[in-house]
Amino acid sequence: MLIVGLLLLAVPYVLFPAALGLLARIFPVRTVGSIELLTDDECPAVDVVVAAYNEEKVIGRLLQSLGESNYPAGKLRIWVGSDLSTDGTDEVVRDWISKNPLISLVRMEVRTGKSGIINQLVGLGKAEVVVGTDANIVFTPDAVRRLVSTLRQRQAGVVGGRLVYQSAEDRLAATPGSIASEERHYTQFESKLKQWESDLFGCTLGVEGGCYAVVRSVWQPIPPATFMEDFFVSMQVLRAGLPVLWEGQAVAYEDVSADRHEEFARKVRISLGNYQNLARFWPLLFTKPVPLGILFLSHKVLRWLFPLVALGVLGLAGWNLFRGTAEVLEFATLSAWALALTSWISMSLWPKGQHNPLQPIGYFTALNAALLLGLARYLRGVKSSVWKPTERTI
Repeated sequence: MLIVGLLLLAVPYVLFPAALGLLARIFPVRTVGSIELLTDDECPAVDVVVAAYNEEKVIGRLLQSLGESNYPAGKLRIWVGSDLSTDGTDEVVRDWISKNPLISLVRMEVRTGKSGIINQLVGLGKAEVVVGTDANIVFTPDAVRRLVSTLRQRQAGVVGGRLVYQSAEDRLAATPGSIASEERHYTQFESKLKQWESDLFGCTLGVEGGCYAVVRSVWQPIPPATFMEDFFVSMQVLRAGLPVLWEGQAVAYEDVSADRHEEFARKVRISLGNYQNLARFWPLLFTKPVPLGILFLSHKVLRWLFPLVALGVLGLAGWNLFRGTAEVLEFATLSAWALALTSWISMSLWPKGQHNPLQPIGYFTALNAALLLGLARYLRGVKSSVWKPTERTI
């Protein structure tokens, strides 16, 4: 049983990525960036939807980047939903409306959370394509055109773009204990998996909530109090049998996470949303086993269950040690657990301003601790998806 548990732990982070990478080398069907960009006349109308709460520091940069997009003038409508912001977010948006009449501000009557805002904004628009984003995103000039071009030419239901963290190294140097570098590497790892899934199967497991496009005709309202609404959007399209693709040349920039405490809280919210979506989509493991079910299990489900399996492996190793039957595998397992906990604790105790070689392991441990806490919160019941954004530093 211990060997089975260890193999299950290896699948999402070692065996599955290695298998995808090998297939990508054997079948190099590079679809990313292979499309021709639509001409101005070919470009359909687009509604950009943004949910914002107290984002006065960053939302102006988002609106500026969309205004500088090379997408045809008059075909890009921007809808900003303010979730009863109490800072200057609404005033910043109104100032941009005076410069661009295709921007609209919708202030919620009560706080609804991101999923509720997106549902309302999508309902107000009429464009053929909906682009979802966040207030702290900065689009490159051709990002929207690339998303829409891939969506139309590949006849996909959803196309996700690539998010790049800004100034990661500068932020890492300026903030003691920053996890900017670990966040960047984890994001790069995820982007590579999504590229391979898209290239090989046309079945990307999840898109970035800050940069994706969906065909309005396949849009389904997001259930109330949903976190990780971007994953819901892509999975319901995959369930309908349409491709969900990753377009790595549609690039947008995001403010990097620097504070490990704020990032941990964000990871807990993400984890809660993961279990919501697992409860909704687990039947796909059996109703659409190839390739969707296999990808869903290997890329997402086993990753979400990783801390539970790890606890089971720890219990087995500890029981064998207690009975006096422990061998090398049990001692290695217990040593790995001790290293993981030591690394996580060291993130708080390490002298500020000094390099911590254990921080990558501590980051991975914190990632799985957030999964456990997110599961606990999910099991208690979720009544609202209102949120507080992480502190913006640029």
